[in-house]
Amino acid sequence: MISFKRMVFRSFLMVSLITPFAFSATLTVKQGGGGDFTTIQAAIDASTDFDIIVVSSGTYNEDINFGALNSQPPTFKNHVTLKAAEGADVKVVAANNKNRVQALGASFGVNDKLGCFINGSGVTIEGITFQQNDTEPNGLEAAPINSAMTIISPDVTISDCTIIGPGGETGGDLLGILLANLDPISLQMGVPNLGTNLTVTNTTFTNSPFGFAINNFLLALGLPAPNPDARLIGCTFQSNGTGIEMDDGEVGAIECTFRANGTGISCSDDNLTINACTFDANTEYGFELETGSIEPDEPAGAPAVTIVDSIFTNNGLNTGSYGIMLRGGTTTVTRCILSNNVSANLYLNPDDQREVTATFDHCDLVNAQESVGIQLTQNPVAVITLNLTNTNVVDYDCIDNMASVVAEINATNCNLFASDAQYLGDDGVLTKTNVLNVDPMYVDAVGGDFHLKVGSPVATAGVGGTYIGALGLQGTGVEDWSLFSF
Repeated sequence: MISFKRMVFRSFLMVSLITPFAFSATLTVKQGGGGDFTTIQAAIDASTDFDIIVVSSGTYNEDINFGALNSQPPTFKNHVTLKAAEGADVKVVAANNKNRVQALGASFGVNDKLGCFINGSGVTIEGITFQQNDTEPNGLEAAPINSAMTIISPDVTISDCTIIGPGGETGGDLLGILLANLDPISLQMGVPNLGTNLTVTNTTFTNSPFGFAINNFLLALGLPAPNPDARLIGCTFQSNGTGIEMDDGEVGAIECTFRANGTGISCSDDNLTINACTFDANTEYGFELETGSIEPDEPAGAPAVTIVDSIFTNNGLNTGSYGIMLRGGTTTVTRCILSNNVSANLYLNPDDQREVTATFDHCDLVNAQESVGIQLTQNPVAVITLNLTNTNVVDYDCIDNMASVVAEINATNCNLFASDAQYLGDDGVLTKTNVLNVDPMYVDAVGGDFHLKVGSPVATAGVGGTYIGALGLQGTGVEDWSLFSF
């Protein structure tokens, strides 16, 4: 009879043959000694897969890197965790004294100025501040940049960190975090190393011209490579020139706050999802869809943007600032509130040869500072399609269509509550079905509560008897959702 111990051993052996076991070591870093290493880079160099590096308090002036592009094939440092010790205050300041991309053959200058450089899959970083103080970009001829952190590999996780740049108003492409496809060597060797599946949680981005940027540099080299993609969850973007800059790739921003930036998010290509985010007091736009970096072969409907359960309030300092600015692409907005933005809550202004298609369902656009809810461009070659359903527009003038006959506007089961005019422009492009002009009876619009009071005339005026607006009646449970607390 087989003994119990022998059965356990055989089971362990069988599992070990089919499941790779990850044996990890914990390495410690203390600047003044007493740990395994006195520099972070020395600990990274000594680490192997699944090791954990724990860093004690201090300011570390280092260009740290997980792998590099200095050889063919490149070197990688995979599945390493770097984190601050419990309660420690750890700051890594870019020294800008390394070049870790020499094998690319492109002139980045003597120093690449790419901050913490991650060329390794499965890297995790927790609880550390990364800072780039240099106000000058590197020497890359095609696109000079610098950054506090650069990520070019898949499955990286950044959590509970702070990313600081050299000044939100500084000129040039100076970035907090750059996520990019930057490794043509691995791609040509048949083992692509791409900046995919990045997750950033509970991280603050501040004081950079661009807090977070995403780009597919391989496309510029004529190399077909899937775009990088990222999810940013619970992050704060404050006092940047632009919070998120999208030139290529796919981004999901979830429960993020964009406050006191120039622009909260600027998207010019591919796919963006904004879910449960707040855009408040940005000086130019809350969100801008622009087409400056769109590839010529992109379809007319690109980029594609989905915005859900988000608020845009108090954005803009001067005339020409808007809650949402759309210059092209296809944007779908659901259960969102746009209120007290400067020139208009929504502006549709397509660039030449581009089209804008915007669909708003169950939204509230309320009292822009210059008294226009929705404004359409004067551009005579613009092509605009605007669809409004179950939506309140409350303003002096609800829709100001300066685009005339090149626009198509459809309003179905909406409430255009105007102090002056529901609609200005060519009537031939406006189709209205079941459109009201009544006070929606918000609980406290000035205080930011856009629930409907009991007895509101729009409480059952939506399609199929649903409510008009983002939140419905007070007392339905939605009012407990803290997102809509201004």
